Amino acid sequence: MAEQAYLEFFGLERPPFSIAPDPHFLYLSDRHREALAHLVWGLGTDGGFVVLTGEVGTGKTTLSRSLLERIPEDTDIAFVINPRLSAHELLATLCEELGDPPVDDEVSARRLVDRINQLLLAAHASGRRTVLVIDEAQNLTPDVLEQIRLLTNLETSERKLLQVILIGQPELDTMLRRNDLRQLAQRITARYHLRPLSQQDLSRCIRHRLQVAGAHRNPFTASGLKALHRLSKGIPRVANLIADRALLGAYARDEDRIGATIVRQAAREVAGREDGDRSWTLAAAAGLLTAAVAVGLWWSLQAGSPLPVQTGPGTPDRIVATNAASAGAGEDAGERAEEDTIATGTDGPHIAAVPDLEQDTPSAPTAASESRNDEPEATIALSWTADSEARERRAFQAVVERWFVPLEVSSEGAVCDQMTTVGLSCLDLDTTWEDLVALDLPAILRTEDGPVALLAVRDGRAEVAAEGQVRWVANASLHERWTGDATLLWQLPPGYRQPQARGSRGEAVRWLRQQLSSAGHPASGRADEFDAALESAVRSFQDRAGIEDDGIAGPLTWIHLQRLTGTGIPSITAGED
Repeated sequence: MAEQAYLEFFGLERPPFSIAPDPHFLYLSDRHREALAHLVWGLGTDGGFVVLTGEVGTGKTTLSRSLLERIPEDTDIAFVINPRLSAHELLATLCEELGDPPVDDEVSARRLVDRINQLLLAAHASGRRTVLVIDEAQNLTPDVLEQIRLLTNLETSERKLLQVILIGQPELDTMLRRNDLRQLAQRITARYHLRPLSQQDLSRCIRHRLQVAGAHRNPFTASGLKALHRLSKGIPRVANLIADRALLGAYARDEDRIGATIVRQAAREVAGREDGDRSWTLAAAAGLLTAAVAVGLWWSLQAGSPLPVQTGPGTPDRIVATNAASAGAGEDAGERAEEDTIATGTDGPHIAAVPDLEQDTPSAPTAASESRNDEPEATIALSWTADSEARERRAFQAVVERWFVPLEVSSEGAVCDQMTTVGLSCLDLDTTWEDLVALDLPAILRTEDGPVALLAVRDGRAEVAAEGQVRWVANASLHERWTGDATLLWQLPPGYRQPQARGSRGEAVRWLRQQLSSAGHPASGRADEFDAALESAVRSFQDRAGIEDDGIAGPLTWIHLQRLTGTGIPSITAGED
């Protein structure tokens, strides 16, 4: 079979990119871990609702399974995976999940609620908690959601008897904003929207899956991974489909490196384009030829046949067909041949140049230097060593020094864990240049050549530090190599442990009120309690800052607040006209 052949070709023991939920391939990205922390924290509150939303394929089911693994042994779980139920059917299903199915299907809703109450009281009396988890919750109707809310009214004099976790697509969040469901919305104690993976996380996920599948090296080149992230939009399920097809395509072409051209061809096939999908049907129907030969023949024909170019708004997922022959010569032939070794967990030897790096001092360009436009700019090559961890530590050190904190970044322990010892925290971003500059903080940029520290931006140039060298580089040159993945450091507010949302209490909430008031968004209420008024003030500020107005004070909200109200915070744009 073609599948077995390509597994042997790449030294794999089993398919690495199956979309089946195999726990061996579970990879929790930084975003998944943050979402998991929200959910676990929400479970620790007294009753109420915990909501997790995300686009199709972002890993919500994977996350819910991880959550269930972390629920204490004294907790009973009622799991509903088919929410297309009436209110009565939901009550009956909950009875079944709690171990006591109703005898008669005609039992009234009132009696079902009474029975659920008895079951919950019995669990409470034995020292157990009960959690109802509903997957695909966007399919719930408003009347069913209202019935679920009424169940959370069941309580003793000490605590609520039922905790509810709703997991669904973004439509769930839209529905929960309905006016007739405002009572339910007020009981949400934790909420998280799971976004697609950043390029860095997707690359790590690909590496992890290959390693679990038995690979000893990563066949995807830097440009291949970049294309995979762009075409999949960071959605894990789509990335797995494209990556799997790319492996098969590379095998058919007898290529052991997977670059952007092969990834783009695989994406066209996954998207169902006729010019990319027809070959696999022919291969399956050809009884006289093996699947591998048929696939290889088709890929060879494609390499020599120009494909129609389609552009414009109608192009699905911005996938543009190109001449495979010219693309292969122009792009794949120029890709770096680093070996990205998995066994040691390091990048392979990689030497590249960052052009247009000026020989001036790291200070801002002077009028005199800018006047010499007729003189050719000198360049300096930055050599990237194989020690990617050391390279990243040096980039972090350059950023830390802009914060004027007494920290020497060491090889002992995770770099971001070291930041917390001086009141800083890491924030990973998959962003645009404009949004990054708007945050106005020094950052570590992941480029195709390795990590660099972004220290300043002005006059169309950027001050970067890499491998102990600090130079100015033209923005255009940096953009060509930057993957869109960045990490910046931000200052932790007093008492901050996790994003603050309605129901939060403590010093971080008190500080949030003070900062919002200073920024012109005061909110009434108890100083240390995150209530509806404070949520409204947060939303107003977020809208002003141009970030998602979800009413949750997470890192981006704090960063924009501190930029307006804080002192002693480094800036990458200070000095710009």
